[in-house]
Amino acid sequence: MTEGNGCLIKRSMRLAGLRTSIALEAQFWAELDRIAYARHLSITALIVEINRERSPDTSLASAARVFALLNSPAAAQQLTPLWGGSARSDHPI
Repeated sequence: MTEGNGCLIKRSMRLAGLRTSIALEAQFWAELDRIAYARHLSITALIVEINRERSPDTSLASAARVFALLNSPAAAQQLTPLWGGSARSDHPI
């Protein structure tokens, strides 16, 4: 499987002083990079924000994927949430 076809890419970073790794598909990393750039943040700073806001029972990788989807203009237009309403709803996932 090639990198663009769903292969996981692992990046290491320091969160709250601890070294950690997060593995995501290339498409999610690309979207997170775009969001970080638009917000004038490093990717690590964006991941720190996601980590701070996620539920304790949600993995960091899952939280990052949901964050990328909910903050992607292209993806938001194509999403049809199961709970109805807009894709950018504040409904918990």
